[in-house]
Order: sequence, then structure tokens, then C-alpha cells
Amino acid sequence: MIQKQLKHKTAGEYLTFTNAKGSQMHYVGQVKNGKANGFGVAILSTGSRYVGDWKDNQRNGEGSFYWADGEYYTGHYVNDKRSGKGTYHWPNGEKFVGFWKDDERTGEGAFYGKKGDLVASGVWNHDELVVTNKP
Repeated sequence: MIQKQLKHKTAGEYLTFTNAKGSQMHYVGQVKNGKANGFGVAILSTGSRYVGDWKDNQRNGEGSFYWADGEYYTGHYVNDKRSGKGTYHWPNGEKFVGFWKDDERTGEGAFYGKKGDLVASGVWNHDELVVTNKP
């Protein structure tokens, strides 16, 4: 992600818009047709921020989203939702690595504890572990 940021270090345009969830976005980055398109950074009115790819004012492609409480997600987005492969981190060191669809863990994935130990892995559906892999 840092390499992409350095590649697009040129000054971008500034936009303010409201996302589908009602948060105001302050965006700096590539703009096409008056909307966030390409690589850019947005600070949300909630205190969260997103750094990554955009399409028509929506997160789309590779990116990282940082919540104000210290949680963060790095991975793929489709139509403003986590979809595809990604990793979700909690401030205490726990993480989930796997696949997402429409902002929910869906598909193969693994949950790791604070010390990096595997806690559970298998197939997830709508954010729930439905098939556990045998050790």
C-alpha cells in the first residue's frame, strides 16, 4: 500500500461528499467526472479513514480502512463493501484472515489470537464459522 501511495504522491483534488451510510467524507485524491475515482484518501466525520482505490465515490479495489477505535481492515472492496480477500485486525492483536462478501466473513478464513496462534479456521458464512477445519 505504501508503494501505491508513493506512486500517486502528486497533489490530488479535494472533494466532500456523503457516503451511503450517511458519513461525511473529506477526500483528497484522483477525481474523474466530479467523483472520487482512482487512488485517494478520505477522512470520515466518524474519525475513521480510508486509503485506497475508489470508483464513483465508493471504495472499490484494494484499500485499508482504519476505525477510530484502532481496528483496521486491509484488503479488497467491491461497491463500498469488504468483498474478496482481506485481513481484519483488532487492537489487542487478534485478526481474521480470509474472504469477505458484502462486509461479512464469507468463505475460507482463519481467526488468530493475540499471540498469533490459530484459534479457528474453516468456512464462514454471514460472519459465522459454519464448517471447522480439522487440525
